[in-house]
Order: sequence, then structure tokens, then C-alpha cells
Amino acid sequence: MQKKEVPLFMAFLAAIVLGAIYLFWGSGYATKQGEDDFKNFNSSEIKGVLVDVGIMHHVTGFKVNTSPKEFIFQPVIRGGNDFYVLAKKDDSIIKPAFSDTVVLKKNNNGGIYRFTFFKPEPKN
Repeated sequence: MQKKEVPLFMAFLAAIVLGAIYLFWGSGYATKQGEDDFKNFNSSEIKGVLVDVGIMHHVTGFKVNTSPKEFIFQPVIRGGNDFYVLAKKDDSIIKPAFSDTVVLKKNNNGGIYRFTFFKPEPKN
């Protein structure tokens, strides 16, 4: 029995089709994940001490001592103050449910910083 080789063109075409499917599915998944992250963050009343802060899911995220949840949001940067750079473990966070502002209270100097955040665009 003779071995039939797959023409290079067919392999290239298959790679393009599979890549397009992956990108289409991946962008839809990322959009859904971002919407879920925002709903969790926006609807939560957050009051506690930071136990973790950094970049999560390509945006800012943190955990507090009063909740097992991971809160993910995209703060608006104003005056060079970026939340994940300013916020450190043991600083305090306050955000009422559905509030448009997150308050960061610094543990080391008593400074208070207020951050607003981006909200997902409503779907038409």
C-alpha cells in the first residue's frame, strides 16, 4: 500500500482554519469571563484587608481577608496612581455593592485613594 502524503497546501489550510476557530472561541470565552468578573466585583460589598493584589486575567485583581472570592476589575488610572502599584498586602479596601468607587486605605501612612473603574459596554 502506498503512503499518500498530505499536500503542504492542505496542511496550511487546516492550520489556518483551526487557528481561526481557536481565536473566535477564545475571544468569546474572554468576553464572557470579563463580564462574569465584573458582575462579581460590581455586585459585591467589599470591606477587608488585602491578602493578595496584582494582575489577574490581564487586569487588576485582589483578595481580601473577609471573602474567599477573587475580585477582578479595571481601575481608571489618574495622576499616575495605579491601583495594583499602590495597593499592598495589609492595606484596607472598601467598596459598597454597586458603587462606582473603590477606596484604598494605606496601612503604612494612612493615605486614602479613590479609584473608579471601567464598566463593560452594554450589548445592543
